[in-house]
Amino acid sequence: MTESGRIDVKAVSTVIAAVIVLTVFLALASAIYTGLLQLGNESSNLVKREAERAMESFFQIYWLNNTHVVLFNNHSSVPVTLLYWVSINPASGAYTVIPLNPATYTVPPGTRYIIQNPPALYRSSLNPVNRVVSERGTSFEVGDAPSQPFQHFTLVNSRKLVRPGFTSTLHGPLSQIILSTGPGFLGGPVTLTCVDAYPAPASCAGWSVTFNPASPVNVPSNGYAVVNIQANIPASTPTGTYFIRVRADTGGVTRDLVLMVNVGDFTVNVVPSVVNIARGGCAVSVSLSVVPGNYDGAISFRILSVVPADVRLKFMITPNPLETLHGLSSSLVIYLDRFPAGGGARTITVEAFDGLGPSKTTSLTVNIVNNPNTC
Repeated sequence: MTESGRIDVKAVSTVIAAVIVLTVFLALASAIYTGLLQLGNESSNLVKREAERAMESFFQIYWLNNTHVVLFNNHSSVPVTLLYWVSINPASGAYTVIPLNPATYTVPPGTRYIIQNPPALYRSSLNPVNRVVSERGTSFEVGDAPSQPFQHFTLVNSRKLVRPGFTSTLHGPLSQIILSTGPGFLGGPVTLTCVDAYPAPASCAGWSVTFNPASPVNVPSNGYAVVNIQANIPASTPTGTYFIRVRADTGGVTRDLVLMVNVGDFTVNVVPSVVNIARGGCAVSVSLSVVPGNYDGAISFRILSVVPADVRLKFMITPNPLETLHGLSSSLVIYLDRFPAGGGARTITVEAFDGLGPSKTTSLTVNIVNNPNTC
C-alpha cells in the first residue's frame, strides 16, 4: 500500500472513531436529560402529593355507634380515599391491618358520609385504638363523636378595648362570630341572643347589644356565616372590665360565647399651653401628654383648627399615632414663616382620636411676635 493509501485509511478510521464518540456522547446526554426530566417530574409530583396531604388533614372520622362511622370531609378541597383500617392493642403493641373497599370509603370534598362497617370492623370486634390510612399515606384516628359539635362557633376576637361613648355605627363591631358547619351541624338557621352583660351598669339592653345580620342567621350548607356583634356603650360607663355572654342556638344544641370588653379612657393636654414665636423663621416644640386609665390603645393626632386662621403656621407631630404601651407623649413642633407680616395670638386646637370612642381635643395659645429678625 502506498503512503497516500495509508493516510486515507487513517483518515477514515479517525472519522469513524469520531462518529462513535459522538454517538456515545449523544446517548449519554439523552440519558442524562431524560433522567433530569424524570427527576423534575418526580419532584413536582412529590410537591403536589404533599400539598394534597396537607389539604386532606382536615378530614375527620368518628364512631356513630357500634356499627357505623361518620366520614366528614367538609373543609377539604380534595377527595379522601381510605385504603386500610389499622386496629391496635396499646397494651401489647399487636395490630391488625384490614384492607378497605375504596369505592365505599371515598369521600368527595364538601360532603359527609355515614358508612356501615362490615362485621369485622364493628367497634366491639376491634382493639381499643383504631386508625385509617388514606391513599396518600395520611393516618387518621377513629375517635368518638365530638362532645361539643359546635366548637366551630367562635369569636374572631375575645377581647375588645373601647371608650365610654363607643358606638358600632361609628366605630365598628365589638367582635365577630364565625358560624361554621362541621360534625353534627351541616347548616341551617342559628338563633343568636345576648344572654347578659356584667357587671353593672353593663346590660344587654343598656348597651343595645345587637347582631348584624339580624338573628336568626342562616348558615349555608357546608359553608359559614360571619355575624357582627354591635353595641352602644353609654358615655357615663365607668372604666373597667366587662363581659358580654352571647348564645348560639341551632334548635337542638346551644353554645355560649363570652366577649371581654375593656372600657378604658385617656386625657390629653398640651404642655406648655402658651408659647411665643417670632417671625424670624422660627420653631417651637410642645408636648402632647396623655394620661391613660385602663387603656392601652393607639392615639392619633391632627390639627383641628387655627383661630384666627394663619397660613404661616406649619405643624409636625411625632410619633403619630402614639402607642400608649410604648410612650405617653408626642412632640408637636410649630414653625412660623416670616411673611406676611403681622402678630397676635392664635388658638391651636389639637384633636386626639383612636376609633374606639368619641375624639378628644386640647388647645394651646401661640403668641406671634411681629419681628422678622429674631427668634
